Amino acid sequence: VGALVVLDTYQSAGTVPLSVRDLDVDFATGGSVKWLCGGPGAGYLYVAPRLHERLEPKVTGWMAHEAPFSFEAAPIHYAPGVARFLHGSPAIPALYAAESGYSIINEIGVERIRAKSIKQTTRLIELAEEAGFRVTSPMDCARRGGTITIADTNAAAITAELIRREYIVDYRPGAGVRVSPHFYTTDEELELVIREMKNIRDTRAYAAHEAAGAAF
Repeated sequence: VGALVVLDTYQSAGTVPLSVRDLDVDFATGGSVKWLCGGPGAGYLYVAPRLHERLEPKVTGWMAHEAPFSFEAAPIHYAPGVARFLHGSPAIPALYAAESGYSIINEIGVERIRAKSIKQTTRLIELAEEAGFRVTSPMDCARRGGTITIADTNAAAITAELIRREYIVDYRPGAGVRVSPHFYTTDEELELVIREMKNIRDTRAYAAHEAAGAAF
């Protein structure tokens, strides 16, 4: 149909193997704060080489110039290749943090991370269902990433109590408690978080957060 394809890799890069070349996408974008362990403030953009000279950025900055330090007036002479899509001055501290995260992920290998993720997310589903929770994530591991979402009527308040007890989880309205094991998560921690969720639910320890209106 002539449409260009943009792949959002924010929820997959670092835990699901992917290749922009194999997928033959036109663009791919994402950031470092999630599975890539690179912290906030750094993002990335892939543009297929076939599009480098065909497209002109809608928003640009001085780093996209062919000679950025010459400070020439318009018209803009874009840098060759993907550099034409740069903006202003880069956030150097954020890039250093991102580079360290990427190095760790590359050292371990995304294939190994994915294998462990499938094993642990499958186990999380089993534990959650055994505890009487409803899992809303796909059961087919090929259709899910590294996050398992657990539904409950009081999911927001349960999440707030888990965080108070120093469990690193998240909540999304209409979805539930999000548990996202990564390469550093132990199998014992999976059992602990579900056991704690069950305890919070059964003892109604979430009630204080419910009354206060847990907000995320």
